[in-house]
Amino acid sequence: MKQAIKCTEFLSAEPVKRKEILDATMDILISLGYDNTPPGIARAVYRKINSITGIGDPFRETRKHDNRQMLEVYSDIKHEIRNSEDALYKACKLAAGGNMIDSGAGTRKEDHTHEDIRSILETVPAIDDFNELENDLEKTRRLLYLGDNSGEIVMDRLFIETIKDRYPGIEVYFAVRGGPVINDVLREDAVDVGLDRIATIISNGDTAPGTDLKYCSDEFRELFGSADTVISKGQGNYETLNDVKRKNLYFLFMIKCPVVAGHTGTDVGKMLISKSKI
Repeated sequence: MKQAIKCTEFLSAEPVKRKEILDATMDILISLGYDNTPPGIARAVYRKINSITGIGDPFRETRKHDNRQMLEVYSDIKHEIRNSEDALYKACKLAAGGNMIDSGAGTRKEDHTHEDIRSILETVPAIDDFNELENDLEKTRRLLYLGDNSGEIVMDRLFIETIKDRYPGIEVYFAVRGGPVINDVLREDAVDVGLDRIATIISNGDTAPGTDLKYCSDEFRELFGSADTVISKGQGNYETLNDVKRKNLYFLFMIKCPVVAGHTGTDVGKMLISKSKI
């Protein structure tokens, strides 16, 4: 309901439209059971909002803004990371910490500064399975990297570039959403920040702000099952994949709500580099 309210404000919808959107959101919530994930609910809500307003991609300009802002600090940060002794670990933390840049959660900043980057680099993850990730990457030939939000995908690019510097034989696939939902990454965003130059871009075939395998395309599910290692960015991907059984699945994200904090045994605001134990 909070996201629906924020979206009506963001779109400057007329009062009648706002009521229609909120009524429709409540109808959706009433109809759903506890087996639905937050991204699954968001899929239904944002489809309804798009239908009511006639606006198919309301966050398009927001995504472009976030991408531009992060690209402005990219070159300086890349130089610093590549000249450090623990470049891969720092790039991994930046990718996880970049998850703070989430306009869909109402936390958009007008500017992303070097101070923000420094703060991320100084953060100690509440769960830190980086050493296991590093060991698995050494044996990986095909890596599937699940994108999350715009803006932070610039840090994903830096992490993937650092991975490929260390392990040049790795073939990387970068997954995007199958259609617009909030500020989640689409193919055009991945191309805008240059991810297509270092990875094969693949759509997951779904419009939920997560990765719900039963709704994803056959092509994506095949790749998800055959990849040697999967890196899953963002809380939405965690909420849809945390109980999926597969080896070498890693979650990189910031805890944004008390429910997920309780599920992971950590606190809101903490960073996770966590290997799935399922």
